[in-house]
Amino acid sequence: MPQPQKDKLGRYRFQFLDPTGTRRSLSLGVVKERYAIRFGRYLDDLIASRRSGVSPDADLLTWLKEVDESILEKFVAWNLLTGDLKRRCGAGKTLEELTTAFIAHGKQKQSTKVIWGRAKNHLHQFFGPESHIKPVTLGRAKEFRDWLPRGAKRPLADATVRKTISLARQMWDFAIDHEWIEKGKNPFDDKDLPTNIRSNKSRKVYVDVELVRELIDACPNNDWKLIIALNRFAGLRCPSEVKSLLKANVDWDRSRMTIISPKTEHFEGKETREIPIFAEVRPYLKACCDALPRGEKFVLPFLQHYRVDTNGSINIWTPVSKIMKRAGIKRWPKLFQNLRSSAETDLTDRFPGHVVCEWIGNSEKVEREHYLHVKNQHFEAAAQNSCAQVVQSGMVSGNQPFQEAKKTPGNRNKRASVTTREKAGKGIQWPLQDSNL
Repeated sequence: MPQPQKDKLGRYRFQFLDPTGTRRSLSLGVVKERYAIRFGRYLDDLIASRRSGVSPDADLLTWLKEVDESILEKFVAWNLLTGDLKRRCGAGKTLEELTTAFIAHGKQKQSTKVIWGRAKNHLHQFFGPESHIKPVTLGRAKEFRDWLPRGAKRPLADATVRKTISLARQMWDFAIDHEWIEKGKNPFDDKDLPTNIRSNKSRKVYVDVELVRELIDACPNNDWKLIIALNRFAGLRCPSEVKSLLKANVDWDRSRMTIISPKTEHFEGKETREIPIFAEVRPYLKACCDALPRGEKFVLPFLQHYRVDTNGSINIWTPVSKIMKRAGIKRWPKLFQNLRSSAETDLTDRFPGHVVCEWIGNSEKVEREHYLHVKNQHFEAAAQNSCAQVVQSGMVSGNQPFQEAKKTPGNRNKRASVTTREKAGKGIQWPLQDSNL
């Protein structure tokens, strides 16, 4: 039986081996001797019960319910309390219970729950599914963060590590909301555990228009040509938004189409967005629409029959990769994401940022951090033109395409042009580029 040891200040301490053979030390503080002896007797019964696998008797359960919460948390961390015994003595929720309840709540998409499930697996692998959520400290949370890149089944990228920590923080917030732990006791909510996802520049690739045209030419039919064109020139998310494109949402008279966005549909006002029918997309879109049988509502009906994988998505990555291989085109990282970001980069060179973000369906902050590329044309334009020429040609403002300004009588004084607006019966003139800045 663990014997209580008394120090010079009158504090009692126990030293013993837990069920795994690890030496533990437990301090009771300044208490009466008879309390310490009684505590040691029950502690010995608890250790014996855990090692033998025999259910504790009613006397031991009654004692456990009287033990201080902080000591119960240590028993949980040391694997002295598990499963039903934790609930019967009031020790709170396990990690298994927390992660299961968190994933089950809400109406998230299957692909989102798959990502949550991966975070759950990492937490279970490190802490153990039967571990208690209350004893997890900031130190243990940092150990988990340091373990992720090397201790998981395969090395995780920095962005994945940050996403996992972010989900762990959300899970513990979920526990706080349900009063399973006290407010302010989230070990993952700390400035030393960053969760903002940084862009991986090594995987960002600007896909040149000529290379994309080569890929489109290699596609076996108009369906695949349209998929690439929508992704690269219209910036549609692939495959979700490409698959959801409806024939009824294509307005040929206004040269616009309405895009259904499964990714953002749970945000109010973000269920759909309207974009132009870009010139690069129009011929393939028209060819596909004209070939549709009567009554077909989807522009790309064959995608509706693709097998949905465990992520809740369809795999068109493999067919496009095979097309690229046959055409002798080297595949770039993040195949569809880089096509979409390249489209946004080109559009930003031609149109104001808020317009591009409205068409692409993201925010200007996300655009700057994850989408925009620095192209070779940017370097060439900077090297070949003075600052004044760059500004005059719209390369800084983003309102004009990248091309060298031509000095012709028709555009020599373009910056000096003005517009007249009526206000209180008087004509007021403002330079076009400088008004209301």
